[in-house]
Amino acid sequence: MKKWKVQIALISLFCLIRIVDLHSTLLISPDLEHEQNWLVKIFGFGWPAMIMSSVISIIVFAIFLNLYISMPSVGPLKKNESFSDFVILFLKNNFFFVKTGDKRQKKLLLKGGYFLFIFSITAMSILAAVGNYLQLSPIIYTKLFVTYPLLIFNTVFLIIISLSILIFLGIEFKSISKKKLEEVLQSASDRMFPAEIGEAKVYLDSRSSDGDTALHIFIFANETENALILIENGIDINAIGDMGNTALHVALCQNNKAIIKALLDANARTDIMSEFGKTALDLARENGITI
Repeated sequence: MKKWKVQIALISLFCLIRIVDLHSTLLISPDLEHEQNWLVKIFGFGWPAMIMSSVISIIVFAIFLNLYISMPSVGPLKKNESFSDFVILFLKNNFFFVKTGDKRQKKLLLKGGYFLFIFSITAMSILAAVGNYLQLSPIIYTKLFVTYPLLIFNTVFLIIISLSILIFLGIEFKSISKKKLEEVLQSASDRMFPAEIGEAKVYLDSRSSDGDTALHIFIFANETENALILIENGIDINAIGDMGNTALHVALCQNNKAIIKALLDANARTDIMSEFGKTALDLARENGITI
């Protein structure tokens, strides 16, 4: 769905919430005697001010929504940064104001702030309307039937907001990861298919003429970050390439400890024999590496 359609849908929904809030206020307090809106409570303004405050809140909601949607993605782009690491960084920046020194800190604060403001203003509107409708109940307005339900509703809504933040982060992460993976794979094209001069599309299961995968290529070239990205995205780590070597064979020959660890953590086989009659265990022993 296009971004402008999403904005229109969300703004329309927020308008409906504001209308419901005003309607519930009209039913419970037509003279605004018990209204908590500061324009009414402090300055004594009437319904025109109530309606105007709703219009202003809709405009502010639309502005922040546009800022949020139009802002570029901010996700885990650093070497070996996991999704959980990124979530912790996000929470530190937005809730604990820890100076992490990360270049993305301002963007994280801005986008997280926009997101929380949008949900907060929506939550307040919904809570106000629910509180008004609860007071219309024929049951006596007591803590048992109004205050406690509101507290429960507020708690549930905060949980929903928290989950929404994580969902938003997950979408951002997946989007960036997919783009990053495609870029990484394509960077091996000219080496896997030299005749195509970098134009051939490379996939996780692509093989060069000698059987090497993009993972073999990156390990040979000591491009550790690219190799780790392929491992994380499920490339066949036991694929047999040139000379019968697996990715683990190549990593051991290159003595690349980061890739060796990543391959072993992904349960790479150590018993596959190359054309030289060597298994990964044999190479590890020869190179003094414990696996």
